[in-house]
Amino acid sequence: MNKPIPVKIVEVLGWVYVALAVLLILVLVISAVVAVDHDGEIWPLFLCGSFPLLLSLGMALSLRRGRRGWFLVPHTVILSLFLLCAIASLCASVSLGGAVVTGLVVLLLVAPIVLLWSPSASRWFNEMSGDDSPRPAGCALFMLLVILGGIGGCIFSDYQARNVMRISRLNVMSFRARELSGMMAENEEAKKAGAEWIDPAVCTNSTQFIRALVEKSGNDIGCEDFWCVAVNPPDDDIFPVLVTANIDPRELLNPSDADARLTLVCPKKVWGGVCRDFCEKGAVVVYPDPEA
Repeated sequence: MNKPIPVKIVEVLGWVYVALAVLLILVLVISAVVAVDHDGEIWPLFLCGSFPLLLSLGMALSLRRGRRGWFLVPHTVILSLFLLCAIASLCASVSLGGAVVTGLVVLLLVAPIVLLWSPSASRWFNEMSGDDSPRPAGCALFMLLVILGGIGGCIFSDYQARNVMRISRLNVMSFRARELSGMMAENEEAKKAGAEWIDPAVCTNSTQFIRALVEKSGNDIGCEDFWCVAVNPPDDDIFPVLVTANIDPRELLNPSDADARLTLVCPKKVWGGVCRDFCEKGAVVVYPDPEA
């Protein structure tokens, strides 16, 4: 007996699921590569994407072996979850877009069930398998995929949350760097004008100098102990005048043409300083204004 058209239609849908799972993995990996935290671990992304890929691949192949249940069970469970989310979103804010999405989910949920239980499809499944009830080995494999998917989802969620928080803190430090740079420029202008200024030579370290600038300006920016200020820097536009404390200042003394990557360290691990979570993943570097 040839495979009936209803089964072929649903099988195409199964391979569409496979293609979407592959696309998901590509999007996750590309996003990790081009993100600010490009040195982050990529293996959680593969773990997260492998679950929908393996599940959708198993669903598509199950139809070729005449196993209707192994397509319909995960299909119904997953689409039902999407349907609940769509209905909740639609109830929260009634809109035409929400109604369209809900309608598409309902169509995708109901259509394969109707097609695979059509008379021609039922005869073909009975001829192929004789018994459409799941076997113990198949149940064990399905539960294993569910467990792996749950673990992968938890790991990926935690990874994404930590990554977002790390990037957020790094962005805050970038904003603070612009404020500090402005204070340093105003302090230098005060020196040239003969007005009251903060002499970095009388400060024992960068933290004391920055705290003096903050106290003078009256603008509390926080994180005063996470900066290194270059005192008497060389007359070079590419020599940083302000960097976060997770960069070893001695590495900045490399020749300007040296293509050397800076080593990022955690101040808490190296000298008992303060950790800002992004220490070994990113840094903030401020260069002098060439027009100043």
